Amino acid sequence: MTRHVVAALLLTVAYSSAGAAVIETVISPTRFVVEESGERTILELPGTPVYACGLQRFLTWAQPLKGQSINPGSRGFASVLVDGAPESLQTMLVKNGWLQPAVLDDDAQAALTERRGGWACASAQAPFDVMHTSVDAKILAGVALNESAYKGRAWPWTLNVAGRGFFFRTRDDAYKAIRFLISDGRCDFDVGLMQINRNLSICYIAITASNRSARSHFSCRAGLD
Repeated sequence: MTRHVVAALLLTVAYSSAGAAVIETVISPTRFVVEESGERTILELPGTPVYACGLQRFLTWAQPLKGQSINPGSRGFASVLVDGAPESLQTMLVKNGWLQPAVLDDDAQAALTERRGGWACASAQAPFDVMHTSVDAKILAGVALNESAYKGRAWPWTLNVAGRGFFFRTRDDAYKAIRFLISDGRCDFDVGLMQINRNLSICYIAITASNRSARSHFSCRAGLD
């Protein structure tokens, strides 16, 4: 279990008043038994479990969740406290690679491509099976493995600057490098799975747009549609 995962699971016990709801049993990434005032209910979260590594691997990871206080919320959403602040249980599971939401947001894409949690045992083609739209996943995987292969897998947090390749651990690390290059007036670099060239107009947009908009230029999905 990585330090990031351990930190995420150091949950502060919340709602400490008598009768507070707690997680009694973890059944799967989408089903939890919650006990409150002696009564037990099933909490169901939206999304699809990621079982590439098997159910037991998830249950081992989720062991620290048992006994934690929880706010069941409504419509299948629930929150626990992480470092004193409430965090969506669903978001935690997505970030750590055990739950695939109906819509793949940034957290889900990062977990998938960085092979967190259950995605660690998925095939090299799995990200393309999940994220592709119109182009065949096998074709996408073949091109990406040729353009941005790292340890046998296509790696989205890849830059090629003037012919030299750089592989970053996370999206944020790669994004910082891109911002540095742009601020230095550099536009001679390729990014992402398909090594898309960032031309001068894109550089200008990235410099003048908001951080969120600029950050969106560097996405797992770049070139997949």
